[in-house]
Order: sequence, then structure tokens, then C-alpha cells
Amino acid sequence: MIDSIPKYGFLILLCFVLIIDCSEKAKTIKPFPDSFAGIGIELEKEGQYAKIVRVLPSSPADEAGVRPNDLLVAIDNEDISNLTLAETVDRIRGKPDSTVLLTIESIKDRTINVLSVKRKRSVLTDNGYVFEK
Repeated sequence: MIDSIPKYGFLILLCFVLIIDCSEKAKTIKPFPDSFAGIGIELEKEGQYAKIVRVLPSSPADEAGVRPNDLLVAIDNEDISNLTLAETVDRIRGKPDSTVLLTIESIKDRTINVLSVKRKRSVLTDNGYVFEK
């Protein structure tokens, strides 16, 4: 029975999105939808912008060339410096097959790139999130 506790705790955690924005001293907990349209990145607040912490393999972001450690500075040509992390995440998500423009500053060479990323519906499976093709 004890061996099952971590498994069930993990499954409960998969039911929610917890966004912690230390700079704003804010926590947001939202029910995690079974299926949503996103691009497959994890973000954290870094200064005024959002650092791309992880890009899910085979996600729309991965296919568009988004890379970990780069900075997200604008969404759909709108600066995000005044947005909380939760607001940034909400602007990235959208209707399936719609497109979002990400303005990204490369951490390697400080170049600015604008990438067009098509949002895809994802479904939680036993192996993690899988994006529709």
C-alpha cells in the first residue's frame, strides 16, 4: 500500500496546473483540462520576461525551433514585460490549429527571432502529453 501512495499523489498533481510567480508573490491553481491547445513549453519568470525552461519533444514548439533557456519577450507582437507568468501562459494557449507568434531572445547570441507556432491539442497519456498531428 505504501508503494502506491507516490503514484496516486502524482496522479492528483496531474489534475492541476500550479503556477508560482515569485516576483509577483502569486500562486495560481487551475484545473488541468484533459485536452487543451498549447505549444509544449514550460516557462518560469526571469526578470521582466519568461525563460523557456523545457520544450516537450515532438511538440509544436519543438518543431518550430523553440529552445530551452531562451527568453520569451513578446507574444503576438505584444511585449510581455508587464504580464504575470499566469497571464503569459494564458496568452500562449488558444484554439486548436490557431497560430501564436513568439518573439524569442536567444541566450547564446542575443539575437531576436519571431517564430510562428501552431497550437495543437494535447492529451495526457501514461507516457506524458502527446500532441495531435
